[in-house]
Amino acid sequence: MPHSRSAVNARFAIFAAVIALVVVLSRFLPVMDFVVGVQQQVAGWGAWSAVCYPLLFALCNLLLLPGGILCVGSGFFFGLWWGFFIVLIGNIIAAAITLPIRTRKKPHHNPKKNPLPTQRIPPGNRSRLHSANNSG
Repeated sequence: MPHSRSAVNARFAIFAAVIALVVVLSRFLPVMDFVVGVQQQVAGWGAWSAVCYPLLFALCNLLLLPGGILCVGSGFFFGLWWGFFIVLIGNIIAAAITLPIRTRKKPHHNPKKNPLPTQRIPPGNRSRLHSANNSG
């Protein structure tokens, strides 16, 4: 088992603490007012808003800010179908930025430090292996 029970409990506790911190900070800081204000500024830029709105949506996704209000706002500002495609482009941009960050932190296999086993021995055949090693 790669993860012990205490490690899983510690990760869950950290996750719960981060969620609690975000909820508490959202009560005291005007996060929604800030997102709505930036959204209204971007929507007032005319044709450039269709270019900048997906970037704003991607930034909200990357920073884990509430993007639901931006989804609804894109429908109001750009219409149903244009808003859908603008939000889709924003999600694709966020995924394209997040994927290299996530895969870069993944540890690579180093065969010199930790070689892969070449042969798996079933549990029932272990006695045969010991007798073969001791006979010669």
